[in-house]
Amino acid sequence: MAGLTVGNLGDAGTDLNIGLALDGNGFQFEDNTVGANNFQVVQLGLSLAATDLGINTSAGAGNVIIGDDQVQVRLEGVCTHLRLLRDALTSNNERGITFAREFVENDLTTTTRARADVAVRSQQVEDQQKQSAILRLAEQTMLSNLQEADLTEVITRFTQLIQQLEGSLSVGAQNLRLSLLNFLR
Repeated sequence: MAGLTVGNLGDAGTDLNIGLALDGNGFQFEDNTVGANNFQVVQLGLSLAATDLGINTSAGAGNVIIGDDQVQVRLEGVCTHLRLLRDALTSNNERGITFAREFVENDLTTTTRARADVAVRSQQVEDQQKQSAILRLAEQTMLSNLQEADLTEVITRFTQLIQQLEGSLSVGAQNLRLSLLNFLR
């Protein structure tokens, strides 16, 4: 009984050649053995490797198996994940439904977090707008009071306040001197 020789696609004199398909990213197998056996790749036990690699198929009457491209480039996002779920539901693909469900759940979590972040930022903007309105009103009130003030009345009031301050300072200084003298005796 002779052994099976394995080589790369295009190798001559080998029984089985394996490589990447010429079109796409799938695998390609060529069976160069003689005989009428149906060339196929099957799952072993509970392993899903052949399905995940896109090679769980049969060559039929031919001698070449070209696997499906299982790693197609796609843009990750809610629409892509919903499309995956739709396709899995349409084809009744339980594994696909499970994967798509996980993607959609992650999208829902991300969306919920984004909505919460927007709500917090919106509240901060609203609070800043209220604070700005209060400051604007205080500024307008102060400007109005300054513009309507009578200059002689303002000068008179200012002079009175200075005299009150000087009187308070004088009384405080006298109390301090008395206390200090009393302490030194």
